[in-house]
Amino acid sequence: MSDQERLAIEDKVRNAGLDSEDVAVTRANYERLGTTTPLVEGVIAEPGTIAGLPVEYLRPVQDLGGIILFFHGGGYMIGSLNTHRGLASHLAFAAGATVIAVDYRLAPEHVFPAASDDCLAVYKALLAEGHGAKTITLAGDSAGGALVVATLMSARDAGLSLPAAAYLMSPFVDLTGSGESRLPKMNVDVVVRPGMIEGMGGAYLNGVATDNPTASPLFGEYAGLPPLLVHVGSYETILDDSMRLARKAAMADISVELKVWPKMPHVFQLFAGELEEGRQSLHEAGEFLRTHLG
Repeated sequence: MSDQERLAIEDKVRNAGLDSEDVAVTRANYERLGTTTPLVEGVIAEPGTIAGLPVEYLRPVQDLGGIILFFHGGGYMIGSLNTHRGLASHLAFAAGATVIAVDYRLAPEHVFPAASDDCLAVYKALLAEGHGAKTITLAGDSAGGALVVATLMSARDAGLSLPAAAYLMSPFVDLTGSGESRLPKMNVDVVVRPGMIEGMGGAYLNGVATDNPTASPLFGEYAGLPPLLVHVGSYETILDDSMRLARKAAMADISVELKVWPKMPHVFQLFAGELEEGRQSLHEAGEFLRTHLG
């Protein structure tokens, strides 16, 4: 990507209006930003319901079998099936597997642990429907990445069989905001701006401790989790979330691969429609997940 292309995307995000104090306005602005990447040709989107929650099935024409359960990002307050349809379709196409995107409940209307409860409920429902755990993988970006890790931990602690693997994009796994990258990257991160962690995290937590492992899975136990692939941009204030997560997973003897993409913003995969690095990340993730699906 040229510097000119990168700056154009940064301007698009900076001017998207994601810092409004009115959550309804921010949600509407994020809906518009999410249309940057359209549905990939060769993938069909179909609405559905699992565990009482709206979902969307993104089925590639060349479906090799298996499921990618996808949780969108948005700081637990914004984001939807619409905002991440393009991203999820790229992943479905690359993996040759059906992506099931989950429309979990958002704060401030629904506070902790509503989002994590919803994600775990959908995973349990898939198992109850007869899908083998090893035919399922998980994927998520930002807060959705945190929900992936929280779901894995909760499923493990409940004695459930775990998915085959998981892919995390810029996972937002520390609501304490204690990462060392926060200040050094502040001037280059156009997405996660000062106050957003406290604002969005606070609205979701509603008084719960910021280091609660279900909300901030960086502080959870990683033993027994499946293989993880983590992609993050170097232009992120929460870059250190991914770096510390990878270290904790490695220390717990978990197979983990961390890739830091130079000069990329938070969840750069959301711009896969116009950003080669976004397409490449999703292509690599598709191959990773396909390998573990068999």
